[in-house]
Amino acid sequence: MAALGLTNVQIGNRLHVSVHAVKFHLAAVYKKLGVANRTEAAVVYLRASATVPVHPAPAPAPELGL
Repeated sequence: MAALGLTNVQIGNRLHVSVHAVKFHLAAVYKKLGVANRTEAAVVYLRASATVPVHPAPAPAPELGL
């Protein structure tokens, strides 16, 4: 949600948690990602989501013709 540009208040409202809880959890995310702020965290998220391979649907099984 932060990567989408939502504010802490908006995130808190959507998740039904306090703004303090949002700040607390974002700080933990920043630490785990090794970033200093939400902009850097968003960049890491967007880069990671852009490199996730999309697997095509499996081909249908051939008919056995029995």
